[in-house]
Amino acid sequence: MCNKNYNGLSVIIPVYNSEKYIAQCLDSLVNQRYKELEIICVNDGSTDNSGQILDEYALKDSRVKVIHKTNGGASAARNIGIDIATMPVIAFVDSDDTIEPDMYYQLLNRMKSESLDCVCCNYKIVKNDGMTAINSRFANQTLYKDDIREDVVKCLIGFSSKSNNCLCSLCNKLFLTSIIKENNIRINENRIHGEDWQFCIEYFAAISSIGFLEGNYYNYYHRTNSLVSKPRKNQFKLDIEANRLFKNLFPEFDWKNAMISSKLNRLPFETALHYRIHYKRKELQALFEEMYYLCKENDYFQELVSPNKITFSLHKSLTNNNISAFIRELKKQTTRDYVVYKIKTAIKTTLKNR
Repeated sequence: MCNKNYNGLSVIIPVYNSEKYIAQCLDSLVNQRYKELEIICVNDGSTDNSGQILDEYALKDSRVKVIHKTNGGASAARNIGIDIATMPVIAFVDSDDTIEPDMYYQLLNRMKSESLDCVCCNYKIVKNDGMTAINSRFANQTLYKDDIREDVVKCLIGFSSKSNNCLCSLCNKLFLTSIIKENNIRINENRIHGEDWQFCIEYFAAISSIGFLEGNYYNYYHRTNSLVSKPRKNQFKLDIEANRLFKNLFPEFDWKNAMISSKLNRLPFETALHYRIHYKRKELQALFEEMYYLCKENDYFQELVSPNKITFSLHKSLTNNNISAFIRELKKQTTRDYVVYKIKTAIKTTLKNR
């Protein structure tokens, strides 16, 4: 085993208008069983009292470092944290979440005992109506390079339909600072959703080992105004860029055959249109047109994927330079998806009200 340094942890917290939650978050950090912490709070242009609360904690605890900056988004704030981190291990926490008192003690012990490049724990989703434990199928296992690519990376990209619980979040893992910086792994600042997913895949491409713990140490608080619930109007372009990046990172994958899988082949379309209810008619039409031209520009069904039975009609429309047929097919598919979404919502509402 190579001699790796695990003596100290930089925790990076992007903070924006979190005055209701940040004290609870910081309390869970300063009271950790593991004490060798550098708690980097990046105040991303908050307009409430978040910045003042952070400064008060910094006065009370020298481990708390506060950076005040103009608003640029959580990804940019995390990248600043990465740039100034001085500890050999990095962790991320969201400003409205908390962690269990022995989370970092347990994770670092496992990381150090096996000389691992990454460790991952389970987490809990906390809502007003209760808590749900989210568990990885790899709990208590250690995976090495080939298995990481086969069982983790392929699952995250879409080659596999197996559960990817706990695999794509930043906040339930510890990363080696040296690997992040030596490979220039950054959080994509153009993304408002999926930036953690992309970062993890790039990191997994650079490592040789990852250990999974059984405990649910991270507490993710589900807020109704979460970015996840908002439309993602540049999502299709970002997913095409991600597919191209991953194809370059993992050229050994059997991309042509694997792309026949309906999940991987259609994933960019699904993510781009998932929140179609937020779009007005003209906005949706403009999105369809943009998707057509992006597919043409990137030669989507030749360079990146092979068309399957779901996307063959889209491929045919592109080949024939028929934008109207392309848009008609997307409208048909999104209408079907919308009906399924409404039915599922109605069933959930009915069961909840019983």
